[in-house]
Amino acid sequence: MFIAPMFQTAAITTLSVGLFSFVATATAAGSIAEPVMEDVPAPLAQTATPPASSGWTGGYIGGSLGHTSIDGTFNGADLFAGSPDGGSFGVHAGYNRGFGQFVLGGELQYEVMDVQEGSSFLEFDSIARAKVRFGYDAGRFMPYVTTGVAQASVSNSSFAGDDSGAFAGLGVDYKYGQKLIVGAEVLQNKFDDFDGTGVDLEATTAALRLSFSF
Repeated sequence: MFIAPMFQTAAITTLSVGLFSFVATATAAGSIAEPVMEDVPAPLAQTATPPASSGWTGGYIGGSLGHTSIDGTFNGADLFAGSPDGGSFGVHAGYNRGFGQFVLGGELQYEVMDVQEGSSFLEFDSIARAKVRFGYDAGRFMPYVTTGVAQASVSNSSFAGDDSGAFAGLGVDYKYGQKLIVGAEVLQNKFDDFDGTGVDLEATTAALRLSFSF
């Protein structure tokens, strides 16, 4: 009579201990299995890389081949019938200095012209220039504006002689490789009251250029 209750009590106790052990084990296992959340750093913003410059600082020397046309007036009247023109070729030497994306340069240039005007026997012989150039470094390309002083030589005419004036123009250079520079340039030259004769001369020159940097 007392055996059954005692057996029931022991069974209940054993079942309770087993259930407690199972719950404790499951709880511990759940704690271990829980994923650990880690903070992932945000990707760094990529900054734009500026275009690489080929570098324009340095000296250069070269030559040019082009075309020249002239116009002249005397007391406001046209001096020539049309605009006499002809070929030209020259040499130049200069130096560029880069300042960030901008380039400042100086150049000396001498061009020989083959321009003649029959009615006045004019021969436009040459122009020497001292130039200042303001360029923009666009990698291998450098467009620029230029200005300065020029001296022209005229022979075989009533106003033969030498006189100084001013010029302005545009150009572009392209660096091919490390040493070779190819370019093009258009200049407007103006000589007022040429050599005190009252004649105003204008010369427009367009040329292709080839230079070697060093």
